[in-house]
Amino acid sequence: MGKAAASDKEFQSERLCHMLSESTASVEEILLVDYNATWARIAGDMEGAGGCKRWTAEKVKYAWNHGVSDRFPHIDLCADSLLSF
Repeated sequence: MGKAAASDKEFQSERLCHMLSESTASVEEILLVDYNATWARIAGDMEGAGGCKRWTAEKVKYAWNHGVSDRFPHIDLCADSLLSF
């Protein structure tokens, strides 16, 4: 999960720039849309890397917010931190 989260974070700037150029939504709205899709992207990356297919976006979000993130303090997936960029 940590590797998938790091990969998701790594490509965040590219995703956001693309979304900003294609949308009339506000920056805050785009950040929220991207954040909400984070968990599904991570679950998909985990499955694609040969991981367990039972990981859903909801399970990933729950695990991340209930201890997994403690193992990866350098990866910040918190929605609040996105708005302070």
